[in-house]
Amino acid sequence: QPHHAGCDGSRRGAEPRAHSDVFPAGGKRGGPAQRDGGRGTAGGIKNDRSIGKEYQKKNWVMQIHYGCKRDNNALMYAKLGPDTGFDCINNYAPSAQTADFLNSLIATDELPKTILYSLNPCDNEAIGTILGCFQGTEAAGKIQQGSAWWFNDHKTGMIAQMTSLANLGLLANFVGMLTDSRSFLSYTRHEYFRRILCELIGGWVENGEYPADYKTLKEIVCGISYNNAVDYFGFDL
Repeated sequence: QPHHAGCDGSRRGAEPRAHSDVFPAGGKRGGPAQRDGGRGTAGGIKNDRSIGKEYQKKNWVMQIHYGCKRDNNALMYAKLGPDTGFDCINNYAPSAQTADFLNSLIATDELPKTILYSLNPCDNEAIGTILGCFQGTEAAGKIQQGSAWWFNDHKTGMIAQMTSLANLGLLANFVGMLTDSRSFLSYTRHEYFRRILCELIGGWVENGEYPADYKTLKEIVCGISYNNAVDYFGFDL
């Protein structure tokens, strides 16, 4: 969506390669054989940095997704094409490359607000520690861990992501659940997410792990459910 039309953020799927310093460039992907043989290039690194700098100039939020291996069944890929239900979690965790990529942008003061998502739940803690390295005063929670995504988009996955974020960062600044706007039915996940959020925080209060300060609790829950995203993306509502 063009910036002049009101775009406030953009998602970018990253498929890291073993020989890449950061991430390969380009949003297109070929078939399974092509992707397995692909390698990141210096041009790809430069392009990704250039994209990050453009986000910062336009005050867009940069959202990076990784941890997925796409279109694993070659037979079904030939019959049905991409995005037909044959994807899986990739256990390659590019934490060093992610930190280096963000560092290359902050070194010139061109790091935009950024949300990091991994399809692999084992990456929660790695992402949680990366966030603390690059926070800034431009926004509360400038560098965010995105909500539990795809195969983690269920009660166990949401609890694990929010618990990790609370342990290693600041849950109160979390921008909450995202929506896949291509599917109208996906909007119901916000209600599901909010119920899980309230159950999780309520359990901490009942266990004496967080004060029963209902004014503060309301601010936290309303923030994660709605207000934080409005402020973070700069929505004019």
